[in-house]
Amino acid sequence: MTSTPVQQRVLYVQDEENLLGPVLQLYQNEMGVSIQPAGEQQPGLSVVYQQPTGRTAVNLSESCPLLMTALNQLEQQDCYGIPVGQGQYGYLADVSQLRALLGEKFQMEHLRRASWQEWVEFVRVVQQWIAQPSKQKVVLAGHTYWLAEQASEPLASLAGVFTLAGETAYSDQVLTPVLGTVWQTPEQVANRGKDTAQISQSLGALVQLIGLESVALADASGAVQPQSLPQITREGALQAFAEGRALFYRTSTSEKTLLSPEKAEQVELFAVKFPFEESLLSGEGLTMEQLQKPVSTGAAWLTVSAEGSPEQQKEAQALLRWAYTHQQAASLAPQLATAGEDTLVDLSQALSDYVRQDVQRQADTLLTTAQ
Repeated sequence: MTSTPVQQRVLYVQDEENLLGPVLQLYQNEMGVSIQPAGEQQPGLSVVYQQPTGRTAVNLSESCPLLMTALNQLEQQDCYGIPVGQGQYGYLADVSQLRALLGEKFQMEHLRRASWQEWVEFVRVVQQWIAQPSKQKVVLAGHTYWLAEQASEPLASLAGVFTLAGETAYSDQVLTPVLGTVWQTPEQVANRGKDTAQISQSLGALVQLIGLESVALADASGAVQPQSLPQITREGALQAFAEGRALFYRTSTSEKTLLSPEKAEQVELFAVKFPFEESLLSGEGLTMEQLQKPVSTGAAWLTVSAEGSPEQQKEAQALLRWAYTHQQAASLAPQLATAGEDTLVDLSQALSDYVRQDVQRQADTLLTTAQ
């Protein structure tokens, strides 16, 4: 009687930058699992450079609590990917475009330090300039600039001041400063942020932000109306910025990896601006100075693909657990994202999907009323 041969385990991986190369090799050698590039196969494990969502990735908080324990990430309510490396969230800006618009003496630091009032006026004037270029004055952090009299080559395709993905307009890291008016740590958000009651006043600042962005929007096709914001895809927003149709792209620095080397070299990031006032601060949250910083995020995310088979998802979760609990593997695995002195800890990941959806409902209502 012959025994049935044991079929070798296989894990299909999408990792174009070979971020996990050493870990995958060690796993294959020690555990006997065949690691294969995904190619035409649906991957079990994917390394991605855009913030993952439930549309593309498995919720690790639900499917792999042992991994969350190993990573000391129990405060994360809905985790669709492990953030690794050091990235920042805010507005990406092409400095070559800004210098073509504002002159060669333009300094990014002036844009970073501009007040909310200066920022609103800047957006209004630039959006007007896009429709009809002319020499106009703007002030940033007290410094006067004059807009170019005509659109030169870097500005020839400009159709809007902003681009962003509709699905992330009210979610992910943009919520961190809003939450930061009340709390300082993810643990505080997880324990106390069971609903939106305590941040209801701060949501008004988020609504003003969305209102400002939505009247100066562009996507891959050009200028779009405010009501079209929900329809802008991540791919469309990235394309709009890559092709120079928008000055600013609200996202994380991880997406610089998806730009051409020439474009990426010109790109810098500055923090999202909010019309916060001292009266909004709880006294237990962050200070006004801290709220002006970009939000810490990953340079990439390790995800279990939502489109992978159940077997592939199981294999991917097994590898991730092993990678961050095996002593040698953990020394080779990409380091988890952490906040530095110049960034805010991402508080948004401690919110449940229920609260996120409630934030969007309330913000939608307030925005509709404001319009």
